[in-house]
Amino acid sequence: MLNLFKKKPLTHALTWIGIYVGSVNVLDQLSTNIGLANLATSLGLFGLSLLSLRYLYKHTLFKYFGLNAITQDSVQKLLYFIPLILLGLSQFTGSLNPTLNGYQIALFVLLMVNVGFLEELIFRGFLYRAIQAKSGTNRAILISGVTFGLGHIVNLMRGMSMDNQIEQIIVAIVLGILLAKIVDITNSLLPGILFHIIFNISGSIMLVNPGLNTVYIFGILIIASLYLIYLMRLKPHRNETLVQNTQA
Repeated sequence: MLNLFKKKPLTHALTWIGIYVGSVNVLDQLSTNIGLANLATSLGLFGLSLLSLRYLYKHTLFKYFGLNAITQDSVQKLLYFIPLILLGLSQFTGSLNPTLNGYQIALFVLLMVNVGFLEELIFRGFLYRAIQAKSGTNRAILISGVTFGLGHIVNLMRGMSMDNQIEQIIVAIVLGILLAKIVDITNSLLPGILFHIIFNISGSIMLVNPGLNTVYIFGILIIASLYLIYLMRLKPHRNETLVQNTQA
């Protein structure tokens, strides 16, 4: 896998996307077969997270792919991160899904922690860096964000309605571009991982009033879009290890 990363970083990223999507589909089916929703998926993605961390640690790729502490100059800009966290927390203003028990909530939390980590690593780490090295940062931000959003079409196989699927894809594209811009600004995946986990957990265990759902979606799009415009004015953090790793 390391040789693939060095010689064909885009193929390396697409391979990880395939592994992730394939794993989710197989694990979902296994969870259904054993009659325990999300159990196999949660445990399997936890294992995949550990495998990816071992891969990065073994080849000293943590910093290159953004799994590093946020630098002091970026911390000074983190006030702009507050709107993102508020977006994630906003879903907690609804009511807890009464059909879920403690065991199911725990599984959702485990599942969404790993989904948040893996999707940020794959789309804002592997894919973003591969495109950035070949075509530049702006294309990396746009393509990784759009790819991330369109990738959510797999949820059709998980029983999501077409209307909800379209809404999710649109929101995911906007948020994907926004999160990629944050990587450009901070050179770290940590803010995006934190937001992704909070947003996914709140969206999984909380209920939003159906009558307000469209307003909520529209609000997210407006806030995220305004936030992205603001971020475009900030100076990015240069990743000094980018060239070194791709040419090693």
